[in-house]
Amino acid sequence: KPLTAQRSNDVATITLDGDVVKRGTTPKLGVNDKVPFTVTLKSGLTPIVSANNCTIDTKAGTITALKNQGTCVVRITSTGGNVYKPLVKTQVFRLTK
Repeated sequence: KPLTAQRSNDVATITLDGDVVKRGTTPKLGVNDKVPFTVTLKSGLTPIVSANNCTIDTKAGTITALKNQGTCVVRITSTGGNVYKPLVKTQVFRLTK
């Protein structure tokens, strides 16, 4: 996918079960539920996604909570360069039964 936007203003968009996750919200994830999940970057770069207390399957496009309480913190980053800092974003999910 070609780069389409300025990397200096890159933005990550997260979708959970088909809905865009709004900034400042803490969506719920039920333990062991495989929920459709995607992350895209406005620049067209491929994001690097990692998480704690949940697993992300980028090929299947799912996120799964590993615990029934607490939080899952998803960290999204992009590559940086000589001119641009990498994008770093976190999203918190609340884990439920």
